[in-house]
Amino acid sequence: MKYWIVVVLILVSGLMTPRVTRATEPMDPIQQIDQTELIKPINLLITLPFNPILPWSQEFIKGISNAVASDQRKVNVFVESMFLDSNSSASITNFVEALETKYQDTRIDALVAASVQAEILFEILYESEKFRTVDKYSINHSSEVSSMDNRLVKLDPFMTKVLTTQTNYIFATFPNTKHVFINRSAKNLQSPREEAFRKLQQAGIYDFTIHILDFVSVADARSQISRLPDDSIFIYLPQFTHELNKNITPKGFLQAIVPYSNAPIFSYWITFIGDGVVGGYLLDPLVQGKSIIQIVLGKLSTDNINQTLPFASWMIDQQQADKYNIAIPENIQPQYIFNRDTNILSDYPLESGGLLAVLAMLGIGLFWVRQIKLGGAIRVAEQSKRQALRSAIKATRSSEAKSKFLANISHEIRTPINGMFGVLNILSKTTLNKEQINLLQMGRFCTETLLRTVNDVLDFSKLESRQLQLKEIGFSPVQLLKESYAYGLLISDEQPITIELQIDKLIDVPLLGDQTRLRQIIDNLISNAVKFTDHGNIIIGATITPEDNCYKLTCWVKDPGEGISEADLKRLFQPFVQIEDSYTKTRSGTGLGLALCKELIALMQGDIHMESTEGVGTEVVFSVTLPLAEVIASEEPETLQIDLPLLQHANILFVEDNPINQEITIVQLQHYGITMTVMNNGKECVDHLLTNDLQYDVILMDIQMPIMNGYEASQAIRRGEAGTNNANIPIIALTAHVSLEEQQKALQAGMNKHINKPIVPELLLKAIYDCIQTHDDVKHGGDTI
Repeated sequence: MKYWIVVVLILVSGLMTPRVTRATEPMDPIQQIDQTELIKPINLLITLPFNPILPWSQEFIKGISNAVASDQRKVNVFVESMFLDSNSSASITNFVEALETKYQDTRIDALVAASVQAEILFEILYESEKFRTVDKYSINHSSEVSSMDNRLVKLDPFMTKVLTTQTNYIFATFPNTKHVFINRSAKNLQSPREEAFRKLQQAGIYDFTIHILDFVSVADARSQISRLPDDSIFIYLPQFTHELNKNITPKGFLQAIVPYSNAPIFSYWITFIGDGVVGGYLLDPLVQGKSIIQIVLGKLSTDNINQTLPFASWMIDQQQADKYNIAIPENIQPQYIFNRDTNILSDYPLESGGLLAVLAMLGIGLFWVRQIKLGGAIRVAEQSKRQALRSAIKATRSSEAKSKFLANISHEIRTPINGMFGVLNILSKTTLNKEQINLLQMGRFCTETLLRTVNDVLDFSKLESRQLQLKEIGFSPVQLLKESYAYGLLISDEQPITIELQIDKLIDVPLLGDQTRLRQIIDNLISNAVKFTDHGNIIIGATITPEDNCYKLTCWVKDPGEGISEADLKRLFQPFVQIEDSYTKTRSGTGLGLALCKELIALMQGDIHMESTEGVGTEVVFSVTLPLAEVIASEEPETLQIDLPLLQHANILFVEDNPINQEITIVQLQHYGITMTVMNNGKECVDHLLTNDLQYDVILMDIQMPIMNGYEASQAIRRGEAGTNNANIPIIALTAHVSLEEQQKALQAGMNKHINKPIVPELLLKAIYDCIQTHDDVKHGGDTI
């Protein structure tokens, strides 16, 4: 029969680093040792229960080594492992026979059995000629260990103290426990622990029931402990059965089942602490090995057994303590607290202080070396820094100046556009002949083109400053392509060009995105295709494919135009860049179209690319991925639902410095029977309100005006400078400043709404009606706006 015997000589210390740092424990001095005893060596034989390479065995051996090193005499310690393939009497008999052969020429003064097989071992040692008269020490915890040998010393009192202290701690920590679950293990491990709970149960101090769990596998153990009731605790005992644990250690078994237990887990061995066990008074192999050697050497010298030496240590897992709201006992030293919230400075103050001092000295030295070697470089770096700062300030000023310039240009262009739109709108409501209607449509087309150019410039400015925000509205991709197709037909009407729409494979699923910006992209591409195509067929197409719970919309515009060279292709997506021959009158433009398309598509996290061959044509393809929309936003124009007589009887104050805009707005509202009082700037408005007893229902306020602008006038009105009775008049901003910042600035100045120029009369009427209605509701409720 196979067996494994491992011999470890303990005169070499430090076999393994201990798991935690332990405080040095006081030695039990051996008094009045005879000098002859110092010469005669003492030979001790220790049998271990486990493989010597395991952490428990290594710590136990280190404890023995510490005790031997501290003794005055020469002590030889021989360590043998009883980690056998079988626990049968025959296997242990073979083990004893091997010991007899191995130590036949060596005097053994004492034999210590720290094995779970100690009961059988001592029965067989009693029959051994070699070991019959040797002093024997058992740290087996079973009361069934043979007492036939009068040289046998059972160290049960030590183990009883450990079991009693730990068991009492468990119930002191969880006094409401009604169920104690213990898993079945080796008899000599299970029996004493089960007996400790039985005694506590019989004493009647706590009311609980003991249950024994049989695990046939890790999966079975997980299943059983996951069903433990809330008022229970679980006592984990090592799993040694080879059939159960062929490829897993007792510690590994514990780690595998801990996540499945809702009940607190306790054990009796330090090697399980830190892996899900709460803690308490646990057997410590380092302390145990040291104490056993001290007991044996003391017994050999004085024939007395020291009853005060420890076999265990107080320790706790802070993570488990926090989980179950357990206060950490004050008598537990920091080095015995596992998984604790800690830092190196508090754990190792002297070492940390020394390290910091060394680092400080090195830092100072390196600093001076750096100062000496890099003095000139630092001066150069400082000069570069100052230059970079000046450049940054200059760039910031340039950017601010550009933004301000674009905003002013936008305002100055939108102001006459407002007049143009107004005039055309007024004309459209008069009786016109066919020729006049055609001229009116041409005027609208030119005005819309101009407005589109202004919008492109403004949009690109917003993109550069990261101020443009996309909207998310449900739309139909088929309808989107049809509208762009209609735009292409309109702008190519007088050219020998045909427009073809290829959407046969375009699935019309509702998509969620910014339909206006997508339309802007497609229209820009169509406009470029028409601009650079003299004759032939331009193709507009799109497809949709599912992609990661969304839909990928791919659109293309292909023209048979003159094509673009490879060198020009690399530059075309840059702002304000056009190909060389685009300075002719028929191909004028800002050069922002493709750059704006690229920036908008990047904002949508899509991609765009262009392929072109000179003399053959150009194709631009872009793709964006959009989620599915629940509904498609209604595209029908809203019916103007207002109480027109209410507006016709309202007192409206109109503040505008531009005479043309004054006239156009007056005429537009007169068409609906609405009259207004006109002021030329904010100062006139405030003075008029202050000196006039007429109560106005709403103020239409331009922003950019001389003497006092619209912001200043609104703030003055809200402060009561135009009379306290006028402080809450609704104010609607009418302005060519259309940026988001300007809208927010208007609201902060006390304005109620913001209408962009060119003004759509219907939108203005709706805004006036809403403000008057809201103001009336608030007045009737006794509050102010």
